[in-house]
Amino acid sequence: MTTDGNITRLLLGANLRRIRRARGLTQEELAEISGLSNRYIGRIERGDANPTLDVMMRLAASVNVGLSELLSPITTPDRAGTSSDPPDPDAELDTLRLSEKVAVYVSKIDEKDRRRLFRILSAFGHTD
Repeated sequence: MTTDGNITRLLLGANLRRIRRARGLTQEELAEISGLSNRYIGRIERGDANPTLDVMMRLAASVNVGLSELLSPITTPDRAGTSSDPPDPDAELDTLRLSEKVAVYVSKIDEKDRRRLFRILSAFGHTD
């Protein structure tokens, strides 16, 4: 069964990977900066680990972002394409991978959990 925690871990992992790559850091370099092991960084990025608040704060500080950025849904330019920045292929790929993982999880959960998931997404304002 998929829980809110699974979704949060996947989101955290995808955001951490995206931000780390945007900073030009390897998992090993982030591990050294944060004082964590590179294997643990990998587990977090895959959504396999359940890091404590302290660990999440250390990671956020290590990549120079607020904790909320690690836990916020990935945003993309609006459909009208008003963003002046060119699309980032790595960010698009990370978003695609996250979408694929979410689709797999959603396909395995019951209706009650799907409703819970929808409420979570609604809270972020990303349900059309």
